[in-house]
Amino acid sequence: MRGMTFARSCRLTALILAAALVSVAAAAADPPSKNPPDEAAVRALIGRWLDAQNKGDFAAYSALYTPSFHGIRRSLGRTVVLDYQGWLRDRGRMFKKPMKVATSDLQIARTAPASGLLRATFVQEFSSGNYADRGRKQIDIATIGGALVIAREELLESERLPGKTPPTGAAGQPASAPAPDTSKAATRGDPGCPPAKAEPFSGTFHGEPGWLVVGETSADAQAIMARALKLEAAGVEAHPLSTDSFEGLTSGQFAVVHGAFATRAEAEALVEALRPKKIKAYAKESGPLRGGRRLVEIRGVAALNGTRGRWPLLVTTDDGGEGMVKSTANGQFVIWMAASGMLDIQNEAETPAKHNMRASAGVCMQLAPSIRGRVDVGTLDTTTWLCDY
Repeated sequence: MRGMTFARSCRLTALILAAALVSVAAAAADPPSKNPPDEAAVRALIGRWLDAQNKGDFAAYSALYTPSFHGIRRSLGRTVVLDYQGWLRDRGRMFKKPMKVATSDLQIARTAPASGLLRATFVQEFSSGNYADRGRKQIDIATIGGALVIAREELLESERLPGKTPPTGAAGQPASAPAPDTSKAATRGDPGCPPAKAEPFSGTFHGEPGWLVVGETSADAQAIMARALKLEAAGVEAHPLSTDSFEGLTSGQFAVVHGAFATRAEAEALVEALRPKKIKAYAKESGPLRGGRRLVEIRGVAALNGTRGRWPLLVTTDDGGEGMVKSTANGQFVIWMAASGMLDIQNEAETPAKHNMRASAGVCMQLAPSIRGRVDVGTLDTTTWLCDY
């Protein structure tokens, strides 16, 4: 590497970059040894792996992985396969919040006679905020350049711990309200994750049950969001909503909701008023909210180096909720979520193929249990790194 230039300032720390580059250089200089490490060394590595997570030391954690690494993560019924860069991006989000990681029933065995790897298998217990799970994990460890590194990691299964229930994320999974955080830190607000400020709702739909005026529906969340924003720009009340949010709606769909009323007659009056505008809609009683939690409207704009566009966004919540949404052509996005606690949104826009490094832009906000209204997270601008090799 002859040098590095920056298209714009990046948010990743130089310490993390240095750890990654040292690991890359080591892998390029030395292939994996055919002689597996001894068990004592493997146990010591697992100890450093645990210590880095519990101390929130992302640089130390990153230095334990080889660039040829790949991993499999399972949580909340989802399976995600990640390469080295994807794994560190995913774990980097996890390190933004304090966590507790513990292991038990550690067993070590050779993966294959000639592999040069030892496999550590153990039960992992993980907790962060209001989320906690337990599952059996495998970590394959190799010796490269005389140093022990993690070559593969897989969470074989994952289950929520007793008393924890899946939240509603951007995709609208069922939810139950987490216990409010009454700690001093939550009361005064984390400077890195300030309290969200809600604006009053406009229109008749406030994320609450009632007689809904339902318009266009689709399994395509992106199409429904784009349609709702277009209608809103034309002066028509329109909200993109997951039908999983209410027990009375057919699940597994997304819908444009034009309003909500206390009676069927009021809802049908709006249906008739929309006909001259060539907007097809019908009145439908929503039933109660799934999980009993109120919905919050989250809005913002996504950009890449100042250019607004259709960029993918990862939305995570303090209680384990996770979902993806893609912004519209002008960068706008809107999500109705059942969530409280910490809300984190990351712009996952990739750099051009020849520039394989990036610094994700994101926003973190604390959603108080009492919050009502619209939360505007502003513009998420992903800044690329342009690397000169």
